[in-house]
Amino acid sequence: MIVCLIVVPAFFMLFFQAGKVSLLPPQPGIRQEAFGCCSQGLVFPRDMVPCVVESLRDRGSGQVDLILKDIAKDEGLALYAQYPVMIQYLGSNSVRGTKPYEARAIWSMAFATLSARELE
Repeated sequence: MIVCLIVVPAFFMLFFQAGKVSLLPPQPGIRQEAFGCCSQGLVFPRDMVPCVVESLRDRGSGQVDLILKDIAKDEGLALYAQYPVMIQYLGSNSVRGTKPYEARAIWSMAFATLSARELE
């Protein structure tokens, strides 16, 4: 009874507090993803630049990564994610209205483990 009421819920809480990526990291590679946010870097074809610029101007403001995801969906483009990430950006502000120290706290733990020598 104690196991069911205390130990099992405690393990569930521990799993989520430790973080899914820490316990079940994604396998390295490139794959399509239908979800996600908070992109460190975005790459798209050069011929899409006019469409992207126009769409960003039309929308005015918002979360750029989510706006670009909507543009890709509207244009019938696929979204791919690369792991581990190869771009790291530490911003001093966020469109979410967070405080500067909170905006700087968003970073990729996987990027921190990369070796510059191995990537050359």
